[in-house]
Amino acid sequence: MTTVRNARQGSQPTFGVLRVGIMRVGLVDGAPLAQLALRTPSDEAVVVLDEGDAFELDGVGTLHLDQIRASEGTVRGEVTLRFEEIDDAD
Repeated sequence: MTTVRNARQGSQPTFGVLRVGIMRVGLVDGAPLAQLALRTPSDEAVVVLDEGDAFELDGVGTLHLDQIRASEGTVRGEVTLRFEEIDDAD
C-alpha cells in the first residue's frame, strides 16, 4: 500500500502502473469532492470522488481518497490518496 499526502490540483502522482491526474479539488455545496483522471497502460477514466470513497481499477488495485482539504468557493485544494495494488500471488 502506498500513500501520497497533500497532492495538489495539477499534480500527477504515480502508483506503479497507475497515474492519477488531480483535475479539481474543492467543496461543492459544502461537500468535499475531487475530480481525478485515472490512467493505466490499458484504460483511462475520469471520476469524481467524495472524501472516503474508493475506486477499484480492474486488474490493477483500489485507489482510496482518504482526505480532501479545500475551502468553499475554490477548486484548488489538496488530497491524500492511498493505493492498494493487487497482489499477483493471489
